[in-house]
Amino acid sequence: HHTLACLKEPMQYALRLITQKQVRGKAQNVGVFEVFETDPAAQKQAKLETKPIFEAALVHYYTGAMEDAKSLFHQCLQKNPGDRVSQIYLQRCASIL
Repeated sequence: HHTLACLKEPMQYALRLITQKQVRGKAQNVGVFEVFETDPAAQKQAKLETKPIFEAALVHYYTGAMEDAKSLFHQCLQKNPGDRVSQIYLQRCASIL
C-alpha cells in the first residue's frame, strides 16, 4: 500500500487489489496488489475487462457472501480462464461452502 501511495500516477498502471493482509508492526491491514502491466496483451486486456467483476467478488468474499463471490469469480474465469487469482478465490469459496 505504501508503494502504491508513492507512485505519482498509480492509475496509469494495470493493477488490482488481490487481498489484504495483517502485517507485523501495522495496526491496519495492508493491501496487496497484482501488477499486470506486463502480462501478455490478451491476458492484460481480459483482466482489465473483468476487473469490476473481480473487485465485486472480493467485496462479497470478505463480507462473507460466499455464494455471490463464487458466482462472480466464476464469471471472471468464464471471460478469462487463465486468471490464477480468480481460480484460487473460487477454490477458497468452494472449500468454505
